[in-house]
Amino acid sequence: MRSGGLRGRSCPAFFLCINQSSLNHIVRVLTQHELADHAKDSIISIAFLTVFIAYQVYRLSVHYSIVLLILTLYDCLLVVFIWHEYRHRAIELSSKDTSV
Repeated sequence: MRSGGLRGRSCPAFFLCINQSSLNHIVRVLTQHELADHAKDSIISIAFLTVFIAYQVYRLSVHYSIVLLILTLYDCLLVVFIWHEYRHRAIELSSKDTSV
C-alpha cells in the first residue's frame, strides 16, 4: 500500500513557485556543460531531420495527409531553430576564443 505523502508531486510544485528568471538560470546552469560538450550534435540532428523530412515529403507525395504535412512543417521549423542555435553558439565560441 502506498503512503499518502507528496512523493513525486513536490517537484512540479517547486517549478510553479519560482519565477521565470530563476527557472531560466537553473536551466542554463544545468545544461551549459551539456551543450558545450556536444557541439557537433547540432549538425547530426540537422542531418537526421533533413533525411527524415525527405522521407516525409516522399510519403506526402504518395498519400497526402494534413497531419503529416503539419508534422513535416514542424520538423522544418526545428531544423531552422537548431541551425540558428548552432550559428549562435559558433559565434559565441569564436568571440570567446579571440578575447582570450
